[in-house]
Amino acid sequence: MNPKRLLILTLFLAMSAMLMAQTPAQKVRLKKKRLGSIERYHANVGLETAFNNNLIVAPKFSIGYGSTINLFNIDLGAKYNVVNSLFFDDSRHLTMHQAAIFVSAQCNVVRWNFNCVYIGAEMDFCTPVFNKTIANEHFSCRGHVGVKYRKLNIGAYYEYDLAPMMNQKYVYESAQYDYQSLRGSLFERSRVGISITYNFVMDI
Repeated sequence: MNPKRLLILTLFLAMSAMLMAQTPAQKVRLKKKRLGSIERYHANVGLETAFNNNLIVAPKFSIGYGSTINLFNIDLGAKYNVVNSLFFDDSRHLTMHQAAIFVSAQCNVVRWNFNCVYIGAEMDFCTPVFNKTIANEHFSCRGHVGVKYRKLNIGAYYEYDLAPMMNQKYVYESAQYDYQSLRGSLFERSRVGISITYNFVMDI
């Protein structure tokens, strides 16, 4: 082969190899893209409790998209709220049961080794199961912060009811209840709480 043509072919092959080679920035982007596709779908089971004048304990279940590696996660789930069943003084608290569906979103602000610290928000729709005369359907919203460590998710939240969860008018007009004693419980609209869930990875 002509030496000139051989040199041109060699240079062409070398330039092609250089063009096809990945830059360090491209390698980092590809690594992040591959990691972002790991454990994207999940299910959570757990328990939360909220307290102020009322005490709420709720087992819950959710399914969602995203992992600790992703910046954003979203979950859709259901919970069963048991209100004031742990109080012994019934004269100051009304006992109720509620079913709720919720949607929540989290932003993983600090991430490391498949763990993260997150902030987020949630919206719940609650409907009474028992004692429907003293309970109202209502929405509640919350902001939460927490840590996801391995498969555990431990968080704290502040919750606010967009409408009263109890039927204040019915309790006021009923001779069965002492409205003044129940006033603190009836007029509560906000509370703080803690939540613990366990994460199951779903392969889809």
